[in-house]
Amino acid sequence: MFKKIRAKLPDFRFIAYVISNSIPGKKLFGDWRFPPIFFVAGFLFEIVLCKLRINNINFYDVYKRKQAQEFVAKKHQLEEYLKTISLQPPPPSSTLNN
Repeated sequence: MFKKIRAKLPDFRFIAYVISNSIPGKKLFGDWRFPPIFFVAGFLFEIVLCKLRINNINFYDVYKRKQAQEFVAKKHQLEEYLKTISLQPPPPSSTLNN
């Protein structure tokens, strides 16, 4: 069954070969011509995360809010832990009184 479906689909390896050879700079850079494309794509993605606002909220506002919530939760955990520990001064030593 899969052989029949695969026979009707185009050869994706050939398509990938044609697309990769259509990008200029193969003679000069070889396979190193691709990282700048991904670098620029990552840069554009970060710009979109910074600038795109949906309902007046962007990605970094959500990130900062979650970080603040985690900080407050850890602070409350620490306060509760410190309340459970008995902070009594150590007993006086008999050698110091003599």
